[in-house]
Amino acid sequence: MKSSTIDGADSTQLMLKLKRPLKNLDGAEIAELHLAEPTARQWIEATKLMGPETDLKLIELVTNLPSSVLEAMSVSDFARASRFLSDFARVSPEIGAN
Repeated sequence: MKSSTIDGADSTQLMLKLKRPLKNLDGAEIAELHLAEPTARQWIEATKLMGPETDLKLIELVTNLPSSVLEAMSVSDFARASRFLSDFARVSPEIGAN
């Protein structure tokens, strides 16, 4: 399994260092998010929502952090996490090319 600290097309995991740490419900500081390829169930659950709410739910599901904590994430970190997770839904040109 590959992992990366930057967005990468071949990566199945991303350790996203946050520009501004988050505070968990217990007050603990969160300096990075560990993202991984979502399961089909996580994808189905998240895509029941619309727009950015879909991305927030997916981040919530793969990190096991509540949305109330994740909502304080900077927009640029949110966009990087969203982009990383959405890349898994892209179909490779090799699949079904014939």
